[in-house]
Amino acid sequence: MIQIPGSAEELNALRSEHFHHPHPLVQMKMAAVQLTALGADRSLVAAMLGFTETTVRTYLKAYRDGGIDALKPFEVGGSTSALAAHSDTLCAEFEPHPVRTVKEAQHRLIKLTGLGRGMTISSPGSVTAPVQYSPTSSDWGSHTAKWPRFPRKRSPRSRNNFSPRN
Repeated sequence: MIQIPGSAEELNALRSEHFHHPHPLVQMKMAAVQLTALGADRSLVAAMLGFTETTVRTYLKAYRDGGIDALKPFEVGGSTSALAAHSDTLCAEFEPHPVRTVKEAQHRLIKLTGLGRGMTISSPGSVTAPVQYSPTSSDWGSHTAKWPRFPRKRSPRSRNNFSPRN
């Protein structure tokens, strides 16, 4: 079991960071350590804050080893956009000459960087943020198969002439 010292100064510092830190994840980390220092069980703290017990234990170890400052940094997962390498060029191009439409922005991005960006539709009627796409097989010259058309509905005249087999 990880022991958390609970001096009055440390608890006051945790409480202050819990309420005043600008990032909500860091506030939650401070709350987890604060509740544990006040005697709450790790599983109860995890359930209250929506963490796993392992996550709470990780925060407690970080606090034990580095104090409050060890709880402040956080890493956000994900990858860096390929457009990040072209940020200076893009700013120099778009600030003096802003785009008027999304289509114009797409064409200028491709012309400047060779990277395309487009909008994706997650569900009917809603559009998500722009996503980066890479060249696909159709960009290299292959074509997708055409789907056959659905048969047309019969005319009312031919429906009346229908006689079921006995």
